[in-house]
Amino acid sequence: MLQGSFGLRVAGLGIVALLGLSAVACGDDTAGSGGSTASSSTGDATGGAGGMGGAGGGTGGAGGVVDVCAADKSLCFDLNVPADFKGTPKSIFIGGYKMLPPAGPPDAFLGTIANPMVTPGMPYSVKLSDVTYTGDFFIYAVIFNMGTTMPVSMVDYVGTSKTPVTLNGAPATTAPIDMTLAP
Repeated sequence: MLQGSFGLRVAGLGIVALLGLSAVACGDDTAGSGGSTASSSTGDATGGAGGMGGAGGGTGGAGGVVDVCAADKSLCFDLNVPADFKGTPKSIFIGGYKMLPPAGPPDAFLGTIANPMVTPGMPYSVKLSDVTYTGDFFIYAVIFNMGTTMPVSMVDYVGTSKTPVTLNGAPATTAPIDMTLAP
């Protein structure tokens, strides 16, 4: 599995747990729900069921780490965390929607990262592997400080990609997503 500079755990959002998606983290502890392999600037997590799991990353020859973002079925992007960010995040949820604004459950559950190390004013890199969903999706991210399945107004942070990203098995990326307080 890929190694980050810090460990993290993957935890499920209630709605994700209800759907039976699972994930295992590489780092301090393992548990929870999620989707594809979720890797961040602070670690990674590997997901399993629901058509999205798999072993995720690995180490390359001569002790090198495989670049998740160059691999097939990967999706990589940054979350632009505002300089005035407040809170201690419990998790980050990443979903895909066919249309904006997001309403109801996402069309694609892409990943969940527990206890992320979010720094005000610094981008938070998200790297997903083994993404088996196909189609065009707007990426929707939530940094949960208090909420668990729905963002709490003026406490949690939300953001969406400005354009849809095409998921088709090839490496995919999207422009950084600006995170703002949930309305």
